[in-house]
Amino acid sequence: MAEIKINIDSLESRIQELQTLERRISSNVTTSPQVVGGGSSVIELEKIADMYKTLNSSMLLLVTNTVSFMDNLKESYVGSDKKASNKISQK
Repeated sequence: MAEIKINIDSLESRIQELQTLERRISSNVTTSPQVVGGGSSVIELEKIADMYKTLNSSMLLLVTNTVSFMDNLKESYVGSDKKASNKISQK
C-alpha cells in the first residue's frame, strides 16, 4: 500500500481560505427586483436573476461540502497518525 503524505499546515490553510469564501458567498444575498409589466426582455432578465441565485446556492453547497470533506480528511489523517505512533511506542 502506498504512503499518503499530507501537509497538515497547508491543508488547514486551504480550509481557512475556503471557509472565508463560504462566508462571503453566504453573505451575498441576492433578490431580484419586482417588475410590473415589461416585455420579453424583462422576463429574460428575471430568468438570469433566478439562474444567478441558483448558481450562488450551488457554489455555496460545493464550498461547504469541500470544507467538510477536507476537515474529515485532516481528522482522519491526524487520527491514524496518532494510532500508528502509539503502536510504535508500545513496542
